[in-house]
Amino acid sequence: MSQNLDNLSVGTHLFSKRALLYGHIRINSCVLPMICCRLRTRVTRNCATVDIPTVNGRFPGPTIEVNEGDKLIVKVTNKQQYPVTLHWHGIKQFKTNYADGPAHITQCPIQPNKSYIYEFTVNDQRGTFFWHAHVNWMRATVHGALIIHPKKTAPYGEVEGEIPIIMGEFFGLHPNVVELGFINTLTPVENKTSLASTINGFPGSFFNCSSATKVYKVKKDKTYLLRIIDAAINSDHYFAVANHSVTVVAADGNYLKPFETAYVPMSPGQTTEVLIKFDKPRGRYYFGMNAGPVPTVGAPPPFVPAVAIMRNSSMREPGGENTQNVQSSRQVWRQLNDDNHLHLASSLGSSSILAARIERNEDLQEHGAATCERNESDLVRRI
Repeated sequence: MSQNLDNLSVGTHLFSKRALLYGHIRINSCVLPMICCRLRTRVTRNCATVDIPTVNGRFPGPTIEVNEGDKLIVKVTNKQQYPVTLHWHGIKQFKTNYADGPAHITQCPIQPNKSYIYEFTVNDQRGTFFWHAHVNWMRATVHGALIIHPKKTAPYGEVEGEIPIIMGEFFGLHPNVVELGFINTLTPVENKTSLASTINGFPGSFFNCSSATKVYKVKKDKTYLLRIIDAAINSDHYFAVANHSVTVVAADGNYLKPFETAYVPMSPGQTTEVLIKFDKPRGRYYFGMNAGPVPTVGAPPPFVPAVAIMRNSSMREPGGENTQNVQSSRQVWRQLNDDNHLHLASSLGSSSILAARIERNEDLQEHGAATCERNESDLVRRI
């Protein structure tokens, strides 16, 4: 059944057991209008102000929430000066490879002031995924969560709520300019290493000019599902919640045999789902991630984790202000290459993946895979 989402409020807060918390879009076989890559979305992080490309003016972009088996139709309109595509990270795209999004491989880039419609069905997949730009480094700011709810109840059962957590990086420059500094040594570019790590777009109070820390309200003694996405460019990250352990139940859209750990290491492009029960004394607990740099890219950044706060209190009581201090919180974030628990991860089962057979010839022009119009270069178009 189709739905009209033209009047849907993207920022609605939902608190039901099956709903995502802190903003979402829910679709069931519908057309979702998206304005991709606005030219001037001005943001300030870690004392740096920069105009970055975004989707619908948001960093990160909107979360898309669907059910397994839904058809997803997304119209992307490019309102900035760089060509762009969107890639649906982790989606198998059986018989719809033309909707996958890699520029110059499955489609031509969407030129400025042009539109393109992505259409595909999410079959035989469930869990946490994400979408991101697939031209140059625009994926640093053009990305968002894609949640596929299963047809059957997940093996870990019902939870009180779900919270998407997107880990990213903030460079203080347009991401394409940062990329130029890596591929052209004759072009001096400052801030080739990110100025700050971010959680859902914000670094938290440990960074300069970032006194405000996002607070997520949760209920005491209730279990939540955290959908963690590493949308960073260069850095591995280590996620943890102060004074709490988590139970890993899925990774990259696949269920795992649950195992408990104090922290979760992740690399760019990976997703992990963890359960956490807020059974500690009422109060405010830091959660966040520390960056582990790629060894070949410059010197390690300072040990400054991006943080937010989980406020564990009842709906009637304000809860204590027992904020964990910085020193005790930092102890839970591990250093680079600390991945000793990964041998615990194992799949719930295996499934055979059969080659998809294309039953009819597709119109390449219709799906954007014909000869692309000539570009000067996606990179050299200066801001």
